[in-house]
Amino acid sequence: MYKTKISSAVFLAVLFVASIAVCFIPAASSQNGANVTVHFIDVGQGDSIFIDTSDVDVLINAGSASASQTVLDYLADLNITHVHLVIATHMHSDHIGGLVNVLDSILTIDEVIISNQTHTSATYTNFITNA
Repeated sequence: MYKTKISSAVFLAVLFVASIAVCFIPAASSQNGANVTVHFIDVGQGDSIFIDTSDVDVLINAGSASASQTVLDYLADLNITHVHLVIATHMHSDHIGGLVNVLDSILTIDEVIISNQTHTSATYTNFITNA
């Protein structure tokens, strides 16, 4: 697994470009038969988004630690065993807590992108250790 740590400004730019790309991918994909599906996984407090394309799968956040099994079960129901990119938007436990177990799971994860934010929580320490 490859970890990329980038500045907040660059991180925001990457998220902006990714969100714009997601808006335009469906129009372009419909011309060549490819599909893009965006899943908003209900993790309670926090968020988790899974972007499923024919070529690349992206997981953005995974809620709190108690939501990790929900995310893993959701991905298993989709028969996902390989995630190309995991993005942690920021270091609050209701966004990265679930990623600790996701990163430690049987999923193959190619790359993790995080901002250069830090935090003093045990959740942050566990996340950084696994990322």
